[in-house]
Amino acid sequence: MQILYVVLAVLGLSFLVFIHELGHYLVAKWVGMRVEAFSIGFGRPIVSWMRDGVKWQIGILPFGGFVKIAGMEPEKGKEPHEIQDGFFGKSPWSRIQVALAGPLVNIAFALLVFAGIWALGGRMKPFSEYTNIIGFVDPQSELYEKGVRPGDQISTYNGEPYYRYQDILLASVSNAKKIAISGEKRVYSLGEKTPFSYTLPVYDDPRFPGGDLKTIGVLAPAKYLVVEGDISPESPLFGSGIEVGDRIVWADGEYVFSMKQLSYLINQQMALLSVERDGKRLQIRVPRVAIQELSHSDFAQQNLADWKFEARSQDSSFFIPYELSQKGVVIAPIPLQKQPTVDMTLDSEQWETPTELQSGDRIVAVDGKSVDSGAQVFRLLQKKRVPLIVDRGEKLANVSLAKANQEYIDTVDWSGAATLVSSIGSSSALQSEGTAHLLQPVEPVPMSEYPFSKADAARYTQMLDAMTAQAQKESNPEIRSQMLEEIAQQKNVLVLGASLSDAAVRVNRNPFVMMGMVVQDMGKTLASVTSGQVSAKWMSGPVGIMQMMHVSWSKGVEEAMYWLAVISVNLGVLNLLPLPVLDGGHIMISLYEMVTRKRISAKTMQRLIIPFAVFLILFFIYVTYNDIMRLL
Repeated sequence: MQILYVVLAVLGLSFLVFIHELGHYLVAKWVGMRVEAFSIGFGRPIVSWMRDGVKWQIGILPFGGFVKIAGMEPEKGKEPHEIQDGFFGKSPWSRIQVALAGPLVNIAFALLVFAGIWALGGRMKPFSEYTNIIGFVDPQSELYEKGVRPGDQISTYNGEPYYRYQDILLASVSNAKKIAISGEKRVYSLGEKTPFSYTLPVYDDPRFPGGDLKTIGVLAPAKYLVVEGDISPESPLFGSGIEVGDRIVWADGEYVFSMKQLSYLINQQMALLSVERDGKRLQIRVPRVAIQELSHSDFAQQNLADWKFEARSQDSSFFIPYELSQKGVVIAPIPLQKQPTVDMTLDSEQWETPTELQSGDRIVAVDGKSVDSGAQVFRLLQKKRVPLIVDRGEKLANVSLAKANQEYIDTVDWSGAATLVSSIGSSSALQSEGTAHLLQPVEPVPMSEYPFSKADAARYTQMLDAMTAQAQKESNPEIRSQMLEEIAQQKNVLVLGASLSDAAVRVNRNPFVMMGMVVQDMGKTLASVTSGQVSAKWMSGPVGIMQMMHVSWSKGVEEAMYWLAVISVNLGVLNLLPLPVLDGGHIMISLYEMVTRKRISAKTMQRLIIPFAVFLILFFIYVTYNDIMRLL
């Protein structure tokens, strides 16, 4: 199938160039120009034949083709306009028609494909590609410091409407220093919304050390986390009460809006403590800190020694930075000997609860497991457990794009989930409320210990080997060390062991809107590249386009046809740029002759065309090199 997708990708791109050249050919014959050759593909002909005075051929390289019109190449001793029935021998208006024909055929084909997609009901796309709801925020960003969290919505981005995560990508590779955003903060447990508006600095994306990608702190869009397929008996989730079709909406103290956020919570060294304070029960997330990082009093050290003995564990190494009594009552905070190795970030925005324990607090549960003594608190802190809440409400199908964001929010019983959270740790803890269900706490396992199939294990090993090889090529020692450290940490990343899928959204814009969006994106990209805001290294050449077409065919005919139309628009519009070697350049030359009523000489033509031809060849090599490097 992979070979088939490559073949289809090659044929699709060849078809676009073929119809482009066919447009030139048909109009050239119509205005009386002498066409000498028409080639399907490039390189040495593998077969050729003559028909109506035209040499038709199929080249050995099946990448597009070309049409050769008399006079397009110089003839010794003749000016271009002196060649009989040649391109430059015809009137400027005839040449404009021929030059326009190729791009217009590409644009017409794209419009026809867009119309077909629209008539068939549009495309089914993942919700995460078309949402303005934030899925994850970098905890080290200024955006996070200002209280923006996963689940909040962005409405404008640099003064323009913000519809999808892709809108950030162009700015992420730009040279902008600051970016303005506005939107709404949401407290889902209370159903409250608060508008916000910030201008934030751009900084290096933490996911790509040493790279050119930038961010303001939004690292992922929102996504459905729906359990897909049966849970394997080897999965940590097996026996937790989870069911196929469940949507994970809460984990370890926070509502969850993306896989990135869920993984972050799973891998944080935090414990969710249920605490009784002044007759009220609170849920507070507290760091699990290595014992050697804590400065214990003699009393605390004796307690820990006793509890470690009771736990019968030689591997006991975690505790919370608080001194506890035998009954699990907080006595006082414990000073840290050094900066902890865990992320101390605590998030109280969702629940409006305290983020620190106080003297006199009594711990009644750890990660949803009831306790009645300090020894039990100690024992449960030795393993990372994740309490989860899922929603078993309405299952979405064919959601329209216009309602997608609201459906994402409305199809979850947030109040039911909040009720379940508040009951954790009580003697009468609820297991369900409305469509929300509380699962048994889950013990995630390191990626390196998860029982992958042989094929998956081989792919995982191959991925790590490739990442290591790439890191070792990094010339900056500091960045190389950071990359290698992150690769080593990758092996210990904790996982839940379930396949989680996104919901599909029906995207069905009318063909003219689709065309307009493609042209608008092209305009923004070209403007950003020519102004220096965006590096040309992010543009794709034939290799990148081939890769995209290969991926689109693997997703289905509908997706492949859409991207074929997008590429066709690009091919048509780019050829209209006023560069002498492109169709737009021929149009400009013809317009010049129409206005001045003067012919351009062969020498002037060469001076115009050769530098731009060299520039385009070098640019072609440049983008091809970057395409290959991205693939590697």
